[in-house]
Amino acid sequence: MAANLFPKVLLLGDSLTQFSFCEGGWGARVADYFQRKCDVVNRGFSGYTSAFNKLILPKILKCDNNPKGSIVAVTVLLGSNDSVLESVDSRGLTVEQYVENINNIMLQFINDGIPASQVVLLTPPAVSIEMYTKYCKEMGRKMSLSAERVKLFAEKCTALGKKLGVDVVDLHSLFHSQPQRGHWSQVLCHRIST
Repeated sequence: MAANLFPKVLLLGDSLTQFSFCEGGWGARVADYFQRKCDVVNRGFSGYTSAFNKLILPKILKCDNNPKGSIVAVTVLLGSNDSVLESVDSRGLTVEQYVENINNIMLQFINDGIPASQVVLLTPPAVSIEMYTKYCKEMGRKMSLSAERVKLFAEKCTALGKKLGVDVVDLHSLFHSQPQRGHWSQVLCHRIST
């Protein structure tokens, strides 16, 4: 760790990360847990995909990992925007492009002195098709997500994390493993997930 600095925990992602600092959000809980120990830096960008994050990561690292060693832990939560249907939304990527981008992001962290053991990869969470359909109708938009496609991206994310030796939190499977007494979609606040 760099001398005389609070270490940093970097949260990288899309809107699921950006809005994680909302009341009761997962990012706010991380910041609360590490208060007075680490600065938790939210680098979530609504609407961004892994392709966009890959391009802006060098600037983030230049700012947030300066001097080298300032970042002591990283979470990466990407894939929800990547997995939109390419025929409906131009942000949609192939699963191969997504895996290549996540691999590139991981290598950027490693090359900047952040070991794989300090990175946690989170899969795209499950999508509530019922809630998403309602949202799309209200907004006058076409459906751009499918549960099967999101699941595929989550599976590929998990496989890549294992290959790279990175800890993986499989949000997709965790959502589906919740007991039926309170279906997981009841806790969603972001059209897709919390």
